[in-house]
Amino acid sequence: MDAESVSKVVPEIYYDLISRLIPGLAFVLCLDTLRDLLFSWSTKCGQIITVIAFLLAGYLIGLMLSALAALFNLIFWSFLKPQWLCKWAGATLDLPSSPFKAFAKSYQLIDNLKKTDALAGAVLTKMEATAALSDNLLCGLIALMILRILGIESTILVHLKLTIGLFVCLLLVVVLRRGVLLARLSGFIIISKSNKTPVSPKTTTE
Repeated sequence: MDAESVSKVVPEIYYDLISRLIPGLAFVLCLDTLRDLLFSWSTKCGQIITVIAFLLAGYLIGLMLSALAALFNLIFWSFLKPQWLCKWAGATLDLPSSPFKAFAKSYQLIDNLKKTDALAGAVLTKMEATAALSDNLLCGLIALMILRILGIESTILVHLKLTIGLFVCLLLVVVLRRGVLLARLSGFIIISKSNKTPVSPKTTTE
C-alpha cells in the first residue's frame, strides 16, 4: 500500500474509532442486560474473546446509532435551521434551507477541500468525527430512554435529574460541534480561494 492510499485509509479508521466505536461501547456499558451478558462470557470464553465481543458489539451498535443520528439531524435541524447555525457560528456558507440538502452540500464542500488541501482535510475529518460522536452519544441516550420506557433497565438513567441534565448538555454539544465545524470549513474555503487568486504583476517605472 502506497503513501497516498494510507493517507486515505487512516482518516476513515480514525473516523470510525471516534464517531462509531466510542458511542457504541458507551451504549453497551450503560445497557445492563447487554453488558451483563457480555461480561458473563469472560468465564466461559476467556477475556480475549470477551474484549473482541465488546468491540464488535460496540461497533455494530455505533453503526445503528449513526443511522438514528441521521434521522435525528433531519428532524432537529428542520426546526433549528442550518442558516441560523451558520449565522451564529460566523460561517459564510450559502446552505439550502432543507437540512438534508444542507448537510449534503457541507459534506461535498469538505470532500472538495480535502482534494486540494491535505491539512484542511485532516482537520475537518477530525472535526467531522467529533461532531458525529456528539450526535451518536445523544442518540444513544435517547435510545436508552426509550428502552427504559419499555422496561429495559439502564444504570445511567436511575436519576431523572441526571438524565435531563445529560440530555441538555449533549444537545448543546451537538449544536456547538456542528457550528464549529461549519465555521472552520468556511475559514478553510476563504483561505483556499485567497491562495488561488492571481496576483497582478507590479509595474515598475524606469
